[in-house]
Amino acid sequence: MLRIVDCFAGLVTFMKGNQDRPILLASLRQGRTFLEVFQRKCMPILEKHFLENRALVLDVFNKVQIPTRSLQVWFCSCCEE
Repeated sequence: MLRIVDCFAGLVTFMKGNQDRPILLASLRQGRTFLEVFQRKCMPILEKHFLENRALVLDVFNKVQIPTRSLQVWFCSCCEE
């Protein structure tokens, strides 16, 4: 699961360098899909294993939070234009 989150974070980081509007809009759409699936499929697993692997679960959440925040900032900037 951590590798999937790393890939997601890497893609969002890559998108920071590409400020073309169509690319950003596609990233927002796909990022939303990823986060919906993550919430539906991964959150129950992480919740189940939180007490045993607290540090690992928190690391996953931290790695998801950064690209999620970037997507939020991009979305707000796209809506203003």
